[in-house]
Amino acid sequence: MQLGFSSIVSADVTSLAELLDFIPRIVSFIWPLIGILLFGMFVYGGFMWAIAGGNPQNVQKARNIILWAVIGTVVAFGSVIIMNIFGSVLGVPNLTTIRIF
Repeated sequence: MQLGFSSIVSADVTSLAELLDFIPRIVSFIWPLIGILLFGMFVYGGFMWAIAGGNPQNVQKARNIILWAVIGTVVAFGSVIIMNIFGSVLGVPNLTTIRIF
């Protein structure tokens, strides 16, 4: 199995089995991008808080950035956990092979 942008873009999904093979490839490709984005949002929110200078409006903006980064982290982990649970319950082995680490 190739993991890369070209293998994801050029995939021809014509059956359910191919779709179930395709989902883990998409998640494996997107997961590192999500991690980088979330890390960047935490750093940006922390930086904004550090330079807020005690201004309540700027501190609130920074807190909101960090809050949404936390929510994004929970959603990202939750989506993979839900796919693993559905894969186990429905007996679809391809959905249970999605790893986030």
